[in-house]
Formats: sequence, structure tokens, C-alpha cells
Amino acid sequence: MTIVHDKRHLDPDWERWAKKGLAQESVYSLRFVYLFTQADREKERQMLAGKSDEERVQLETDIVNARDDFMKRVAERVASTFICYNFDPNEEPARFDDVRWELYFWCNHFQDCPGRRDYSYFTLTFNRSHPPKWRLALCKRVLAFLEQHYGQNPNLNVAVQYTTYYDEDRIHTEALKVRDQVLNKRCTWQGMAGKLVFNGERVLFMKRYARSKAYRVSDFDVLNIYWALHPEEGEELVPACQT
Repeated sequence: MTIVHDKRHLDPDWERWAKKGLAQESVYSLRFVYLFTQADREKERQMLAGKSDEERVQLETDIVNARDDFMKRVAERVASTFICYNFDPNEEPARFDDVRWELYFWCNHFQDCPGRRDYSYFTLTFNRSHPPKWRLALCKRVLAFLEQHYGQNPNLNVAVQYTTYYDEDRIHTEALKVRDQVLNKRCTWQGMAGKLVFNGERVLFMKRYARSKAYRVSDFDVLNIYWALHPEEGEELVPACQT
């Protein structure tokens, strides 16, 4: 089994927010793929050599079915140990934000047979209603389980897909603390020059020379603009994000 740690989807500046205690690295999903080795390809080539078109089609179908059966067994074994929502098509529907499930199962269907699942590629998405630390702990448990049962299998490829978790409650609190220090100060937002104003309910960006039109900005924007105006505040706010 091969485990790949895919961190391409982490936000470019997530570490800056993490140092300030407002974000942390977490996991989004596990991606399962069946990969043929060079030995598999050579064996397949030898099997197909000299066969008629009809025989080749049957052999290729057998190879696809064998791959699919193996991956289905992997999915079934995981689903028998962890709470996998959507794996059993006959189960009662549950809300996607229901905290009772651990992993959300998804896979394609065969194009020539829409009602049949194609298990050769499937994903298990972690429940976003669970705290990031729970997701990381669950990820370690699933990987350990897979290593125990499939560690020596050369065909199973599992990619851990990471994402950035933002502590939105803390970000809102920090934005409120610095709000008055960014209002009516010259700044830039999305490439435009202007200033932030407060309309009694929320912070808005007003483009330079604009008289009435304003844009809604987020707590993320307020903090980014504050840090740009106060470079000395670039140090860590707290040692680490607490969740």
C-alpha cells in the first residue's frame, strides 16, 4: 500500500494564520485508487498476446471486475469498522452535517451500467462538523487499520487530502478588537484603493472617490488590512490554535 500526503489544497498563507492561533492544518478526505504495477501490466500483456478480439475483450473485462471486487472489499472492510455515511445505498438518508457519522463515502458509477458502482476510485470525506483534532485522530486510526490489513498490497494507493481549518469564532473576536483601528484609514482591498467604513452593522470597503457604493468585507479582510497597516502586529498572538 502506498500512502500519499496531498497538501496542495492548503491555503497559501495558512501558516501565517496558524502562527496567530487562528487556523490549523486538518484533513479533508481520503482518496482510494487501485494502481496497476509494472508487473501487472507485463502480466496483462502476456495474457492478451495472440488472443482474438473477443478473447481480449473478455480478459480485459475480467481484469476490471477483479480490480473492482478488490476495492469493494476494501470499502466494505472500512465501512464495517468506521461509520461511513452513504456507503449502504439502502440506509436512511442523514443530514450531511449530522455529527453521528465519521466518513462520507463517494464513488463513480460505470458509464455502461449507471446503476453499478465503480469502486476502483472512491473517497471518504471527514465530517466537517467534527473538530479538526478529531478528524486528524480518526485519520490516523483509519490509516493504521489499512496498514494492518493492506500494508503489503502494491496496488492500493491512499491519498490523504489536507485542508485549512479556520477558527471563525476567534477570527470574528479578533476582528472586533481591531475594527476601530482600521476604520477610515487608507488601505487596499482586492487591488482597489480606498478605506473601510462602518455602517452601524458591519464593516464595508469604500473605493477611493466613491460616494455611495461600498463592498461588504469579511473578518478575514479586516484582519489582513489591520496587519498590513500595523506590521509590528505580525508576531504570534498565541502559541497555537486551541480547538
